[in-house]
Amino acid sequence: MNRPNSNGRPTIVDVARKAGLSVGTVSNYLNGQSLRMANRARIEAAIEELSFTRNQIAVSMKTTETRLVGLLVPSMSEFHGGIAERLSAILHEQGRALLTYCHGQKPDVMDQALDFFTGQRVAALVLSGADCLRDKLVRLADRGLPIICFNNDIEGVPMQRVFVNNRDAARRAVGHLIDLGHSRIAVLSGDLSQSTARERLEGYHQAMAGRGLAVDDRLVGAGSWRPSLAYAALSDLLDGPQKPTALFSSSAGMTFGALQLLADRGLRVPDDISLIGFDDSVAFRLREHPLTVIQQPLDRIAGAIGELLAAHLEADKYLAPGTLRFDCDLITRRSCGRLPA
Repeated sequence: MNRPNSNGRPTIVDVARKAGLSVGTVSNYLNGQSLRMANRARIEAAIEELSFTRNQIAVSMKTTETRLVGLLVPSMSEFHGGIAERLSAILHEQGRALLTYCHGQKPDVMDQALDFFTGQRVAALVLSGADCLRDKLVRLADRGLPIICFNNDIEGVPMQRVFVNNRDAARRAVGHLIDLGHSRIAVLSGDLSQSTARERLEGYHQAMAGRGLAVDDRLVGAGSWRPSLAYAALSDLLDGPQKPTALFSSSAGMTFGALQLLADRGLRVPDDISLIGFDDSVAFRLREHPLTVIQQPLDRIAGAIGELLAAHLEADKYLAPGTLRFDCDLITRRSCGRLPA
C-alpha cells in the first residue's frame, strides 16, 4: 500500500509512487513542462487522491529549485532595462541571480521562455504581463511558483502585482497641456490589448472630459508601443483635417518614432507642436529643448519586487495575491509651449 511519509504530509516522492512514475516526471509536471497526456492524468489523479496541496507543492519544488529568478520582458528598453539593472543588484544582495529572457512581443517566444525558466528550476518569476500566458501562468502559480507582474496585468492569475497609477499620470500630463491653452491634443496609444495602454488612454479621456473638452477620435493614433508604428500613426494625425497643436505619447519608444517624424517634416518642438512623453530617456534630456515626461519610479518598483521576493523565498511565506501601485512624477522641461491666443 502506498503511504505518505512519516510526518503525515505527502511529498513529491509519494505522488510519484502513487502515479507509478519517476520523481523526475512529477517534478517536470510541477514545473509546468510538457508531458504526455496519460502521464499528466496519472499525476493529477495522484495529487487529488493524496490531497497534495499548493503549499506542499511549493515545499516539494524547493528541494530542486535553484537560486535563480526568471525575468520575462519584451525588450531591454530603458524602462525594462532599468528594472532589470536594479532588480539584479537587489537579488545579488539576497544571494540570488537574475535570468533574463526577451520575447519581442512574440507569443511563441513567450511560451518557450516559460518552458526555459521551468527547465532551469527558477525559484520565482517576474514578468511584464501578456494575456497569451494566462493559462500557463495559472498552472505554475497553482504549483507553488511565486509570480510577480510589474507591467500589464493578466486577469485571473494568482500573483503579486506592482504597478504605477497610469490613469492619473496620463491625466496629469494631458492636463498640463490643457493648462497651456491646448485643446487639439493628439495621443499615441500603446497596444490596447494590454492594461497599461488602456489605462493611459483612459487618463487622456479623463483629462479632456474633466476640462469640458470633447475627444476627437481623429486625434487618437495607435502607436502600439513601436517607434515605426508611432511614426506612421502621427503622420496620419498630422495629415488629418484637425491638426493637433500638442501630442501626448504613451511610451518612450513611441516618442522616438514621433520625434523622427517631426524631424523629417521639419517641425519643431515646441514651436510647431508641444510634446509630452511617458517614460524618460537620456536622449530626451540632451535635446535643444529637453522633453517634458512622465517618469516612472524605477527604484520603488524594483525595490517592491525585491521585498516581495524576499518574503516569498527567504521568509518561506506564502503571500496571497495583492497589488501595489506607485505614483509617477511629471518632469516639466521645455518641450511644451503655451498656445498663443
